[in-house]
Amino acid sequence: MIGAAERIVEDAGLDVDVRRNAGSYDFSKRQAIEIARACMAPRHLLGIEDPLVLLDEPTSALDREDETAFFDLLLRMKKHASFIFVSHRLTEVRDISDTIYVMKDGRIAGTLTSEEAEEKTLHRLMVGRARADDYYHTGRQQAVEGHAVVCRVSHLSGAEFSDVSFDLRAGEILGIGGLLDSGKGALGKAMAGVIRPDRGTVALGGMPPQKPDIAHFVRNGLGYVPAERLVEGIIPALGLAINLTLPSADQFSPLGVWQLGREREAAEQAIARFAIRSGSPAMPLRNLSGGNQQKVVLARWLRRDLKVLVLDNPTRGVDAGAKEEIYTHIRALTEQGVGVVVITDELAELIGLANRIMIMQRGRVVAEIPSPPADKPSEHDLIPHMLPGQALTSLATPSELAAMDRSA
Repeated sequence: MIGAAERIVEDAGLDVDVRRNAGSYDFSKRQAIEIARACMAPRHLLGIEDPLVLLDEPTSALDREDETAFFDLLLRMKKHASFIFVSHRLTEVRDISDTIYVMKDGRIAGTLTSEEAEEKTLHRLMVGRARADDYYHTGRQQAVEGHAVVCRVSHLSGAEFSDVSFDLRAGEILGIGGLLDSGKGALGKAMAGVIRPDRGTVALGGMPPQKPDIAHFVRNGLGYVPAERLVEGIIPALGLAINLTLPSADQFSPLGVWQLGREREAAEQAIARFAIRSGSPAMPLRNLSGGNQQKVVLARWLRRDLKVLVLDNPTRGVDAGAKEEIYTHIRALTEQGVGVVVITDELAELIGLANRIMIMQRGRVVAEIPSPPADKPSEHDLIPHMLPGQALTSLATPSELAAMDRSA
């Protein structure tokens, strides 16, 4: 068994110890291990030389190194294997597919060759309308100079990041980018109080600076949407209504008795407001699409009187139409004076949404780049800060750029 596993990861181009507990690897490496198993196990364990492999959103959580290895593996295996590749990332679909089937509402909306599949055409078939020119609603970006500071992070340090400080103003979107090992996700968790930082403080609204604590911060106006929706964001086996209302026990059980009628009413309002495709408030969340699950996660925080919302990869695994709806809700929050932190692997999303962008590398902030509506930076403006010392030409191949160019 150990020998077969070692041959599988070696053929897949992965540098992992097969004796190590898979749960101890980060999210990207776990995803890469699953891909290696799906692609290589038919050959090494079953003797099938020409398998048919189904890959459902395989690159949604891969970092640059693992994604490059994945595309290399795919190109090698295409000589003797067939693939069904399901993805919301239109650039990837165009780059690696021979034939593309576009689905909408459970039906095939179009069939194209890769040569015919322009991004605008794919978007129109997926969503049922042409992609808006202002996809990120940049025209609604707030001018925040002189606005009150709603969150002040001071010298925050932890195991994966060090000495991070910034102010977040009312109505501002602060984008935080970097590679998977940059520490940006851990910074978001520490800022929200999900994990305890080693040093530093966060001052929320008019509160004094303090060590972050998620329960205390939620009561005082902070919301947090995690990157790993199925693991940290929802309880898949429970219904939409309970998943929506869990952070708001103070609203639904003020006297210690949960008010099911109010909970159902809140769920019905969220279904209508966020266009959540669900049979009923009792529908288990595992039966909803990724986009609809993410709408539930976002909707739960919009029920509260927010000052600050921290979003970690808010559109991961979400289709283009649902992304645009989520961007609309984020902009609406800023218009209400909420300060938003968007941590994302998608450079196009980072640029399109943010007022300014902080780039992290190996736990430290290495650049802060303005992103005004009329003068947005390009992806190539950001990449050198993420990969110092490397020439941009080394990122020119589709497989290498795909990990950073996450546009829908």
